[in-house]
Amino acid sequence: MNKKILLFGIAVMALMLVSTGYAQGTGVILVSDNAADSVATEVLSDKLGFELVYTEWGTFSQDALDQVKAISPDHVIIVGGTVAIPEQ
Repeated sequence: MNKKILLFGIAVMALMLVSTGYAQGTGVILVSDNAADSVATEVLSDKLGFELVYTEWGTFSQDALDQVKAISPDHVIIVGGTVAIPEQ
């Protein structure tokens, strides 16, 4: 995928989240260790000021859950869908 298109999409997503007030307060972006998802969310995390929490692709590790709980965020964004980070 073209890097410029990816960065534009991330910028649009960040703008939408900020304009709706979603980015107010503390937040976590939960992402798998998949390279494409990780790179994309690093930019989004910087724009929103949200913490990144990584988990191994295809799992939702106890360590990741503990990190999210420790941050106690107002918002959680899950990147990659239920294949990358299962619901259970």
